[in-house]
Amino acid sequence: MQTRGQVSIFIVVGILILIFSSFLYTKYTVTLPQSHYSESLAIQSFVQSCVDLAVRSGVREFGLRGGLTTPALFQPSLVINGRYIAYYRVGSTLLDLPLEYYEGYLSEWIGLEMSICLQGIADQVVQKPLLPEVRSSITNQGVLVHVKVPVIIKVGDAITAVPSEYASHVNINVLPFIEEAKSWAVEERSYGSEDIFRVSDAENKRWVMTASSWMPNSTVVMIVDTTQRIGNEPFVFMFGTTSEEVVS
Repeated sequence: MQTRGQVSIFIVVGILILIFSSFLYTKYTVTLPQSHYSESLAIQSFVQSCVDLAVRSGVREFGLRGGLTTPALFQPSLVINGRYIAYYRVGSTLLDLPLEYYEGYLSEWIGLEMSICLQGIADQVVQKPLLPEVRSSITNQGVLVHVKVPVIIKVGDAITAVPSEYASHVNINVLPFIEEAKSWAVEERSYGSEDIFRVSDAENKRWVMTASSWMPNSTVVMIVDTTQRIGNEPFVFMFGTTSEEVVS
């Protein structure tokens, strides 16, 4: 009898614990309305559109500025119509940066572009991101960008974090253009002018190359790639060199 009574007491205590736990779960758990998920999806879509827009803009500027989307402090830049274009040769000094530098400058540009775009994010955002975390990878398969944009939204009394990981890919191989600019600069430094066979080699790649003088002692080289496009426009890569003859 005593044992049966003890078992009954344990059963009653267990039931009371379940009831109390259910009460706590109900009190401290907010059931999100359907509109909350709709708002979350809308914001994710908006952020992704900002990512895609900033990445396309970044790759376009990457080409138009000679691969350095912001001026390098240790290398002079040529300025044309307010746009800084990287010099790949200044006198006997060549621009020979590792790929990580190009990726870093591109990430910086994309982050700034995104911070502007994100100012138009929905009003229910509790904490708007200031400067997203951007990581760019330049490969033979194109430019791949990963972005972290932490966003917290509030709908009614419910607050939640919108997924912060985003990615965007531009299927343009920019590596041959960097190598072309470096090679052009090396030949100018060695021989005083570029290789005359370079133009025919560019035609085999379906590139259209032009070189024109700009200001005293400067040359601007523009490569138009007819095989790769950003939107409806062909990819363009521009870079500068000093045009005076240098004998090594």
